[in-house]
Amino acid sequence: MKTLWFKQCYVRPILDGIKQETIRSAKRPGPMIGAHITVSVGPRTPFALIEVVDNEVIMLADLDPEDAFATIALIGDGERMRRIRFRLIRVFEECPEVELARRHH
Repeated sequence: MKTLWFKQCYVRPILDGIKQETIRSAKRPGPMIGAHITVSVGPRTPFALIEVVDNEVIMLADLDPEDAFATIALIGDGERMRRIRFRLIRVFEECPEVELARRHH
């Protein structure tokens, strides 16, 4: 099963349903709509399962300035980006990242 990596600071927003999309490089095709994917903090044990609800190629200019700046800082200044929208299906409660995120709420 495919896994998307996130920074620890995004665990709580994903668990709370606030973060429901991610911007990635468009160099690769990205997951199919309807695909179930695990999410983790780097190469650690997955903390949740998501379903992809949209996967579209966008231009950097389509992002608001704050998102564009953050995207450039993370993945570079490529013109084409991939926006992957998702919904949370399941939280793996036993995962240390989940416990850490809930403890610091």
